[in-house]
Amino acid sequence: MNLIERLDELRERQYQAGSWVPACGGAEVPFVKNGKRYLYCWHTGVGKHAYLDLDADIVLTDEEAFRLFST
Repeated sequence: MNLIERLDELRERQYQAGSWVPACGGAEVPFVKNGKRYLYCWHTGVGKHAYLDLDADIVLTDEEAFRLFST
């Protein structure tokens, strides 16, 4: 098994276990809002989107993020 195949296998295992991954098939990039960095993510296990606060290492629901970002 070469390195690329091994990385693909590890990504698939992570996906199956259910974890937060960058949205848009991994193409999502961090953005700054109100001086903090966020990343829009997808949870592979529960099938929901949320925002990851990269500075505080917490997950915000869409509703929480909407309230925060609209200020």
